[in-house]
This record gives sequence, C-alpha cells and structure tokens, in this order.
Amino acid sequence: MKNIKRIFAFGCSFTDYWWLTWPEILAQELKVPVYNYGLCGGGNTYIFNTFCQADAQYKFTSDDLIITAWTNVAREDRHIKGNWITPGNIYTQNIYSKKYVKNWADPFGYLVRDLAYIHTVTSSMASRNITHYNFQMSNIIEHGDQQSTEQNIADSSDKSYQRIINLYQDSLKTLKDSFIKVLWDDDITSNKDKSDKKYFSVFSDGHPLPLEHLKYLETVLSIDFSTQTKTLVVEKQENFISIINHQESIYKKGFHLFELSDELQNKIKKECKFNLELKPKVV
Repeated sequence: MKNIKRIFAFGCSFTDYWWLTWPEILAQELKVPVYNYGLCGGGNTYIFNTFCQADAQYKFTSDDLIITAWTNVAREDRHIKGNWITPGNIYTQNIYSKKYVKNWADPFGYLVRDLAYIHTVTSSMASRNITHYNFQMSNIIEHGDQQSTEQNIADSSDKSYQRIINLYQDSLKTLKDSFIKVLWDDDITSNKDKSDKKYFSVFSDGHPLPLEHLKYLETVLSIDFSTQTKTLVVEKQENFISIINHQESIYKKGFHLFELSDELQNKIKKECKFNLELKPKVV
C-alpha cells in the first residue's frame, strides 16, 4: 500500500458507526485522508451509488485506495425527497410492511441485483489499475438474512443460483472473508454476544468494537500495524467500555445507544473515534 494518497470507504454501519471503525484505522496507519461514505442501514444499492458519485466527483486514480464493504443483499434503499432511506436488513426493519416483505422480498433477486454492482465496481477498478478491495459484512452469496447461520438465498443445487454464481465468479473471487466469519465464526447472533460479555454485563450492540475492526484488517489485508496505531485503537475501545460500563450501573438492564442522552451520544462519538474521516455530501 505504498504511495497511497487518499482512502475512499463505502459501506453500511460496519464502515461508519458511533465509535472507531476500519477506515479511520487505515487512515491513521497510512497517514492519509479518508473519505468515509458508510451509512447505518445502507444497502448495496446505496453503496454502489455512492461509489459512482465519489468516482465522478474525486476522479479515482492509481494513488487512491478504494474499499467497498458490501453488506447483506436483503436490503432495499430508496432515494426519496433528496434523502437516502436505508432501513437495513429487510427482515428486521420497521419501514416496509410485513405484507410488502412477504410479497416482494426475494433473497435470490437481491443477489442478482447486487452481484451486478460488485462486478461493475470490481471491473472498473481493475481496468484502471486502482488499488481496490471488496470486503463483505456477511457471506453475500449465502446469507440474505445477516442474522442467519444457514444458507438462505437459494439451495446450492438450484440451477439459476449456480448460473449467477458462475457468471460472476471472477468478481466473487475478490471478496475477502466476511466480518462475521473472521470475527464471530459465521454466527453473529451468539458469538458476538459472547464476545461482548468480555467487557459488558448487559450491553450488546451487534457491531464490531474498535479492536475487532483492527483484527479484521490484520486478517484480510495482512497488515502489520504500528504500535502507535494499535495503542490508539485500544485507547478508543477503553473509552467506549468505560462509558458503557457506567451506563450499565444505571440501567441495570439491556439498553440501546439511541436511548442515551444527546450529551452521552456526542461524548461517545467524540471520545471513541479518531474523527479523521471526511464526510462528503451525498446526492
């Protein structure tokens, strides 16, 4: 990764969240600016669109590092009245009705849509000799529902499923192992909770903590991070643990970050991030 001058990151809440995430860690290590387009609930339609917008605006070059962190395919983004509506996993969100989900949510259809996005991005970057990596939150070709440990997009013997996988096999080969596989052995439901229990009594969020983001980068990119970067990541994680532990003593039961006061929410975002990423305007 020598001579990298800018980082562009695209993804969902696994890319940009309340605390330190992987784009900031990379930017700290490489000492370059990072443009973070991650958005909570963002699906692959949002990710593909913001990738295209960023390329059009900033003109990606061979001096850039581009990383698309694709999320699970079972998401539906909408651009309405000038804003992106990104409710996240179609099976657990509260925007689309149960009737809509029953009638229109099709994991295989989502896969067909999203593999075209991945192929287009991957081919574009390869043809222009731009350093690009494809991350994935969960196994894109198997887990439409990110919470499931079973393949739920299609039976592996389904001919249509096999045709689409074979059609895009070159692009699929570029996908790094997923966050859920690397960090929680493909079981976010139970293993993430067990991981959080090392630090918290009742709090569990479902997103990688700063040190888990570091572990993911070390695993999939084989980077030997500096002692300085590692120390800073530990500091941000300890800041978050301290804040949450104090709140646990108050709540005495499980709680979500959104239940905290505005003051505490701002404190987390200030003390638990490097705040290195640039926030470009998204159309």
